[in-house]
Amino acid sequence: MGAIAFIRRHWRGEFSLARSFWIDMVVLRIVLVAVEHFLFKIPFSPDVGIALIVAYFIVAHVIVYLWQTVGVLRSLDCHQGAYGSITVFWGVLFGIVAGLILTVSSVFVSAQSVFVAYRSPQEVVTEQPVAYSLNITENGRHVTLSGEIQLGITNDLEALTAAHPHIRLLILESAGGNTFAARGLARVIRQLGLDTHVESTCFSACTIAFIAGRNRSIGKAGRLGFHQYGIDALHRVPFAEPLREQARDLSRFRQQGIAEAFLGRIFERAPGDMWHPTRQQLLDAGVITP
Repeated sequence: MGAIAFIRRHWRGEFSLARSFWIDMVVLRIVLVAVEHFLFKIPFSPDVGIALIVAYFIVAHVIVYLWQTVGVLRSLDCHQGAYGSITVFWGVLFGIVAGLILTVSSVFVSAQSVFVAYRSPQEVVTEQPVAYSLNITENGRHVTLSGEIQLGITNDLEALTAAHPHIRLLILESAGGNTFAARGLARVIRQLGLDTHVESTCFSACTIAFIAGRNRSIGKAGRLGFHQYGIDALHRVPFAEPLREQARDLSRFRQQGIAEAFLGRIFERAPGDMWHPTRQQLLDAGVITP
């Protein structure tokens, strides 16, 4: 019985230490993830955002991690002195190493996100080949936009309309692209009071520009395509929340007189899918004007 009692006491001590270690780790990590979510969700200015992210990394991934590690090692030393077993030692050591790898990986991925999110648009544009074209037609009154909507396209459209002040119609032919660039196009379209037209396809981000038109029309083969917003990146982009961006564009669409029932459907499909409303649905919802 004495041996059984010793084994029970010994096992209970090891289990208590391991349980305490993992509970502390899990609870603290949940708190840190909640803080990180808060930092990434609030729309800070770039300078404030970077300062907060750096401060968070220093506290969470350096100070707190070292404090955790030192505390666990001290507890482990006391446990080993009391029970003389190294069984838990190797388990805890494995946990510390795994946690270190995950921490370094998290810092690396998030640092990439900060770097990408706060580079100037000019830097991003120079890395991507231009995949769109803007062409003047109809004696300088129409401009056709073909290809991907990229950062930099707004400046090009502004320069083109400044050089050709008689432009009244923007013809769109695009499978989509950058949401923020499409908003820039929408701003120029609203400021100049341009009409918008689609002869073939206008999908995803392209619809943001299309709906900004004063008068909106589509050809016989024209199609609009809608889906949820997504982030095309292997890492997390700070302060970019697809649901929040969808809500912002829904507000702009309401200002353009789009029916509420239609707005309730445009973000139903997943980013990899597409909803193509019929011409009658577009007419009934006020997306295209008679």
